[in-house]
Amino acid sequence: MSRPTYVYIIKCMNFMKVGVSWSVEERAEAISSANPMPVEIIEKFRFDSRIAAGVAESAAHEKLKNSGLHVKLEWFHFSKISLPLAVSAILEEMDRDHEGDYKRFQDIKQIAKEDSCVGTQNLCNHMEAGGFHKEARVFRKSHNGPYCSIKINEDAIIYAESFIFDRIEASELRILEQKEAGAR
Repeated sequence: MSRPTYVYIIKCMNFMKVGVSWSVEERAEAISSANPMPVEIIEKFRFDSRIAAGVAESAAHEKLKNSGLHVKLEWFHFSKISLPLAVSAILEEMDRDHEGDYKRFQDIKQIAKEDSCVGTQNLCNHMEAGGFHKEARVFRKSHNGPYCSIKINEDAIIYAESFIFDRIEASELRILEQKEAGAR
């Protein structure tokens, strides 16, 4: 199962580091302990997988390097230009990552409908295979509830789909909040 991963931006003097970590606070502490100057967490963006976070991190690195702001490894010059560039690259990847959620669930739904022995348990398996682990876990808990059946029905699929929409809406809200915070 994939665990949430963050793309972070840490500032140290006139420099910033764009990186990936499961625990941004621990990462900042590690950087701080190896550095005589204070470090500050400027931004952190949550992704549902290490792969998605790595793609966003790479996009930010590339955008910053192409703008001539690269210093060394994952360190860049901190300026009025560099922070918005990094944030915009990360947010673009967040948008792209979560746009795929809906399409992936549509694919899962189609597979589940075509599967001749689909029950709620099998739908959960399809959801997990598609990367919707948390949603499948919550849906599985309802297995003893009104959607428990040997054969899947449209109500069960709609019920499972609501978890995916909640995930997408939460992600879109987070993206909007981060965009608004960046505009200030």
